[in-house]
Amino acid sequence: MKSDAQTIDAARVRALFPDPVFHALTRVSDRYPAGVYLAGGTVRDLVLDRTPADIDLTVSCHGRRRARDLARLAPGTFVPLGQEEDAGRVVMAGTIVDIASFRGGAVTIEEDLRLRDLRVNAMAVPLDPLFRESGPDRLPLIDPLAGQDDLAAGRVGFCSPRAIADDPLRMVRLFRFAAVLGFRPGDEDLELVAANRASLERVARERVGHELDLIMNTDQARRNFSLMHRTGLLFTIIPELEAGVGMDQPASHHLDVFDHLLEALAQMERILADPGLFFADTLDEIHRWLAPAGRVVGLKWAALFH
Repeated sequence: MKSDAQTIDAARVRALFPDPVFHALTRVSDRYPAGVYLAGGTVRDLVLDRTPADIDLTVSCHGRRRARDLARLAPGTFVPLGQEEDAGRVVMAGTIVDIASFRGGAVTIEEDLRLRDLRVNAMAVPLDPLFRESGPDRLPLIDPLAGQDDLAAGRVGFCSPRAIADDPLRMVRLFRFAAVLGFRPGDEDLELVAANRASLERVARERVGHELDLIMNTDQARRNFSLMHRTGLLFTIIPELEAGVGMDQPASHHLDVFDHLLEALAQMERILADPGLFFADTLDEIHRWLAPAGRVVGLKWAALFH
């Protein structure tokens, strides 16, 4: 779905919610102050004319309580999110809805959006008009940081330098979203990563590893690992790779060890893009071997670390 200037097709938004979920959400919203917004990656995917995987809702208050009420009425299963967040997840048949209150002391949706990670994830659409009997044909697109411009330009960038200070993992997420969307980080954002890369040491390694796996699960891993290398972030995460820089190999090789590892990753991505070009006689076996979850990611890690 393409956005029309600063609006979104209301029917497309409504179609995200199965009828029982929408009716339950309407009943829940009647019990609390106005201020229910579709936000984040859900809106980004709608603007890109992609089908969102999940539904992210931001509300003015009582996020966790609303999620509990929705789980009871839909019905679905309630899952609390985070220890410090006022947020909850509702899992229903075929639908996942996350509901979170405004973050960081924000009192308006615009303030909340400015506190997010990336501009492409800092857009919202108000849902309150849909809960009325005669909703509008189009809904306003709230975009205080011009995330639409980034989407049109194929660019990802931080909402502000504070985004990194609030959660240094967002430096890795910059490259993850660049890889998933096929976009490129802005030069100023790469400079911010270079200046702040040491702060990633404060982040749990499991969180970092999860983001790296998501990068490896795209066809843009080599490109984004190279960009992480340009900022110094790659060696902050995997310091063992730095020893390969400038390390000579036998005469049959034309690259040092580090560039050889990146090139192996690039060639693995080339093979995975069309295995039939290289293994036509065993293509069915290769597809069966690659089918289990995590197999492609593991193979690409093996190529990098071989």
